[in-house]
Amino acid sequence: MTHLGTQVIITFVAGFILGMAVFHLLPHALEGIESEHGFESLALWIMAGVATVIIMLRLLGFHQHEFGSSSKIEAELADRDAHLHSSLPMTFVGVILGLSMHTVIEGVTLGTSIRFAVDGDILLPGLGVALAIFLHKPLDAYSITIIMRDAGISVNVRWLINIGFALICPITAIFSYFVIGTLEEVLHERIISAALAFGTGAFLCIALYDLLPEISFHKHDRFRLLGSLFVGVALAYGLFFLEDVIHQG
Repeated sequence: MTHLGTQVIITFVAGFILGMAVFHLLPHALEGIESEHGFESLALWIMAGVATVIIMLRLLGFHQHEFGSSSKIEAELADRDAHLHSSLPMTFVGVILGLSMHTVIEGVTLGTSIRFAVDGDILLPGLGVALAIFLHKPLDAYSITIIMRDAGISVNVRWLINIGFALICPITAIFSYFVIGTLEEVLHERIISAALAFGTGAFLCIALYDLLPEISFHKHDRFRLLGSLFVGVALAYGLFFLEDVIHQG
């Protein structure tokens, strides 16, 4: 994982997550609106998703996207620190707690999107959301591993914690999928709409607040990073287009 390679991956994943929020989660959430006040409720759930992720990021400071060292990287980090109002100490406990809560939100979004697709007889249920999580989780696990290594945690414990972390999303997705399925039809649709709207806000915040600032603070290779961002967005739109074609067919 070189510095440039890491940044290219991060911006690609950010673009893909951004595209998933706009092209997939938001339209599906809108389909659940039934009353004249439905848009207001939906907007509140989106803002709740944004606020939740921002609060977790600020209180727990759990994302670390800088790996490696060079004079260029160190100069840019110093420039970035000058723009931040405060810095939070990053302990492996805070990282694990923050990323676990972060993953629970993604798991609920995944389970809800699959339930929505299954109810609507849509093929490839939850594929886009699953892919967004699949691409994003290795970066989170990488953060956990690096910080635990620097804290002197043994290799065996690192393995156990990463295995536990890897299980959070599928367990949460399965749980939310079946819980929503047990609800009455009216409540069932409202819960799905609200959960997808909340997931929209969370995904938007992850992409725009957490990942995309990497482009702003990395003056070198900016065009390569922008290209990586647009490729991610294009992939998300491609899946949206494919889903629409399959559904209509």
